[in-house]
Amino acid sequence: MAKDARLYRKLLLQALIELHGPGCCRCGKPVDLALPSVHPQGPTLDHLTPFRDGGTDELANFGVAHFECNRSHGIRMAVRWSVSRHHHPNRTPGPGQAMLW
Repeated sequence: MAKDARLYRKLLLQALIELHGPGCCRCGKPVDLALPSVHPQGPTLDHLTPFRDGGTDELANFGVAHFECNRSHGIRMAVRWSVSRHHHPNRTPGPGQAMLW
């Protein structure tokens, strides 16, 4: 990651903590900005409202989450979205989609 990108990310994380508070937006426990983002407790940017639900890249739609919390939340949301989108008994497939149930 380039030096400018690291500085921008650090400033963005600090701004989000000032906006939303020092806790993880998923579990509420403190986030340590000194940890690398790939550490399980490291800070990551998280969309509070995902794109698929109408979320945007505006600052107010971002939160700081532990890497572990962000990743597990994303997996749960993707499974929930996939199940509701593709396996709902009252949903008919769109053009070019097969029924999966």
